[in-house]
Amino acid sequence: MELDFRACIGFFFDVIKLLGHEECHKLDSSQSILLRFLCPLFKLFTAKRAVEVTSEAMECLGGTGYMEDTDLPRIHRDVQVNTIWEGTTNVLALDVWRAITREKALDIFSNNVRNRLNILIAPPSLKKSLNLVTLALDNILQYGKKLLESGRTEFIEATARHFSYGLARIYCGLVLLEHAVWAEANHFDAPINIVAAQRWSENLGVQPHFDNLANTLLEDRTLALDLDQVGNPRGHGDVDQRGKVRSKM
Repeated sequence: MELDFRACIGFFFDVIKLLGHEECHKLDSSQSILLRFLCPLFKLFTAKRAVEVTSEAMECLGGTGYMEDTDLPRIHRDVQVNTIWEGTTNVLALDVWRAITREKALDIFSNNVRNRLNILIAPPSLKKSLNLVTLALDNILQYGKKLLESGRTEFIEATARHFSYGLARIYCGLVLLEHAVWAEANHFDAPINIVAAQRWSENLGVQPHFDNLANTLLEDRTLALDLDQVGNPRGHGDVDQRGKVRSKM
């Protein structure tokens, strides 16, 4: 929970900094596109993480955490609405792709992250973390490039949320690294910030592979529609009264 909090609060203040510059009319065109790109990315990621963190907080207190006296149930109910109002995570993920296709936001995002990673003077304790975040960035950019080159709308839409989560986790890794390097240089709570950056970079996870995407989507369709052996959907929830499939992938 502490790790999620530190990652999301770092992301939060990075977006706030850009918003402040925008209000003072100090953003150039590329920075404006970056801000437009980061806003849906920030909301979809932090809103989803808040639901899991508050749920974990309730569980930490056992039965007491479930009681209204702790105020945790109210907080948990309130954070759930953030994944719904002003755009669900799926809608926001599609908005991220809209910025990528219309404003080439992915190039601006990658240049911003890579430039900031390149200027970091990481101490020995953070060199591995720096390499892991850089590798994760390279992998997800390669995946995004293949998605764009494929021209397959169904590929982009089906993986939009997973792709956006990956970008957000990499950005959180960047801000955690920046703060850890600063903390080490200024002797300000260096140990906890270094551990946070290390732990986050080690848990970035395996990025999606484009080559397996067609099979993955076929498996998703099988699960979603409960297809039988000949590919027909089963169950009344998948078809309307005329036998027409309600959902397609």
